[in-house]
Amino acid sequence: MAVRKRVDVAQAEQNNATDKRLASLLSRIDEEVEFKTQECAAEIGKRALKEWLKGLMAFSVAIAGGFLMWWSSTSDGFHYWLGTISGLAIMSVSVAYCVELIKLLISGDLTKDTAALMKEFAMKEWTKVFLAFVSILGGLTLSIAGFLNGRNRWGQFDLNAYDAISIFIGIVLMAGGITSFLTRSKSYKGRIGMTKD
Repeated sequence: MAVRKRVDVAQAEQNNATDKRLASLLSRIDEEVEFKTQECAAEIGKRALKEWLKGLMAFSVAIAGGFLMWWSSTSDGFHYWLGTISGLAIMSVSVAYCVELIKLLISGDLTKDTAALMKEFAMKEWTKVFLAFVSILGGLTLSIAGFLNGRNRWGQFDLNAYDAISIFIGIVLMAGGITSFLTRSKSYKGRIGMTKD
C-alpha cells in the first residue's frame, strides 16, 4: 500500500510539473501571438497610410499636369508643344496611380486596412469635447458672418447664395456640437437607461 501511495504522489508531482510547463508554454504562445498580431496591425496600418498618401499625391500631380497644359496653351510654338506633352505625360502617370487607389478601394482591401488604422487613432474624451466646443464656436461665427454680410446699409436683409450657405453650415456645425455635448450629459444617459428597461 505504501508503494502505491508513493507512486500516486510521484505521478501527481509529475502531473503538476507537466501542468506548469504546459501553462508556461501556453502563456508564451499567447504572448507571441499577441506580438505577431500587433506587428501585423502595424504593417497593415503602414501599408494603408502609404497607399493613401500615394493616391492623394497622384491626384494633386494630375491636377498640376492639367494646369501645366492649360498654362502652356496660351503660348505658341515650341513652348506650347513642350508644355502640352509634359502635362499630358504627368497626367497619364498620375492617373494610373489614381486608378490603382480606386481599385484598392473598390476591392475593399484598402477600406479594411484604413478601418484598422483608424482604430489605432481613437480619439480621447477631452479631444471629442474640444472638437465639439470648436464646432459650436465655428458655427456661431459662420452664422453671424452670414447674417452680417447679408445686411445691406439700410438694415434690410439681402442674402445671396454665399451668405445662405454660410448660415446653413454654421447651423449644422452648432447642431453637431450641441448634440455631442447632450449625448455626453448624465441626464441623457439616464433617459436612455430608463428606456432600455
